[in-house]
Amino acid sequence: MRKTSTFSVLVLAVAVLTVPFVVSTQALPPVTVNEYTGKLGGAYYLIRIPSNWAGELLVFCRGYSHLEPTPAELASMANLWNSMVVVRGFALAMSTFGTGGTCIKEGMIRTHQLTEYVINNYGVYGHVYLFGASMGGNIALNLGAKYPDLYDCVLDMFGSKNAIAQYNDKLFYTNTPNDVVLAQEILNRGGLVPPFPSATIADFRIFCQNAVSDTVLAYGGTPTEKPQAYERYSPIFSSTDIEIPTITIHGTKDAYVPYSQSVDFMNAVNDAGHSDMYRLFKMTNGQHGNSVTLAGMPLVIGYLINWVENGVAPPPSNP
Repeated sequence: MRKTSTFSVLVLAVAVLTVPFVVSTQALPPVTVNEYTGKLGGAYYLIRIPSNWAGELLVFCRGYSHLEPTPAELASMANLWNSMVVVRGFALAMSTFGTGGTCIKEGMIRTHQLTEYVINNYGVYGHVYLFGASMGGNIALNLGAKYPDLYDCVLDMFGSKNAIAQYNDKLFYTNTPNDVVLAQEILNRGGLVPPFPSATIADFRIFCQNAVSDTVLAYGGTPTEKPQAYERYSPIFSSTDIEIPTITIHGTKDAYVPYSQSVDFMNAVNDAGHSDMYRLFKMTNGQHGNSVTLAGMPLVIGYLINWVENGVAPPPSNP
């Protein structure tokens, strides 16, 4: 039976559209998927429920974007999870968070709100899987630690764990004098050039500049000026008391979120006495969501489902 919560959902300007469409594969007969879209708390949302739904819900937290994604961009992100919706029969829910920039606080609020909305209005009766990528991994880890009675597990995909380290890294890259030096510094810190998903070094510099300014705006200052604000939304400081199955997958050549952040987080979780609920899967030479890193996803998702459904924990982490 689905877990209950006392959270009250305030729905603002909800315009729900139902769009049935068909996705077919050679291995399975066609599955009809109903799509529902609208606005909740000022954020666009998307919900997909397949005809072979077995009551399980996948809630996905998006990554950083300087601007709020459009509904069309949200749909494109949702398409990446078609195999979970069609093959595994999961319902899917996603939010734009209602804003762009470094919006971990808003992401937590809107994702939690959307989760409750789907559970209360669409009859979720199975487990609730919480996935997040990049900044969304940070959001998922924070939500999983805060609401262990609502979410059954967390999959953190190369998510940031330390907002202070993120800011300092991006500021350092921003202040390099030219692209040749920037490229060398990326290599010195264990990344590859150009760092995926940036097409060029110049693109990566622009990303870093935007991330620095957005982070200062979100937290009301720099880490020196507002250290508690940065720590409040950093899993390594705020979310090590893990009570539900939690897995991180992270590439060792990630220049956007260094792999060391996940190792540091794992050590902090272990120090907090919750190593039984956490696993870190290393993708050697993987970058920030590139094909090398994503190649490990089927195995990791299989481990997570088996952990949640059957209580079988994956092998211990070996970073």
